[in-house]
Amino acid sequence: MNSKVDIQKRGHRFIAVDGGSQVGEIDYRAVDEETWAIERADVDADYRDGNLAVELLDTVVQEARARGFKIIPSCEFAMEQFQNNPAYKDVWRKNPKLEE
Repeated sequence: MNSKVDIQKRGHRFIAVDGGSQVGEIDYRAVDEETWAIERADVDADYRDGNLAVELLDTVVQEARARGFKIIPSCEFAMEQFQNNPAYKDVWRKNPKLEE
């Protein structure tokens, strides 16, 4: 990742900023008092060769751990990462019953 990229929290999302421009984001929503659903992750094409999307995901995971929350990986990217990385096992809420 480019050392100039800064990850910032904005409401229910984290954004990646490089030189004052947003270059990536990951959005999540509260499902209940102790669960978040990751709904979307997006990184600008120029930043996809690195690990920026994973760093954004890790930032959400770290905050969930700090709060004792679980995560539902609702978007394709998050689901693929959760399935392939055992480090996310402790925060993964599988087979949730979502009430919209």
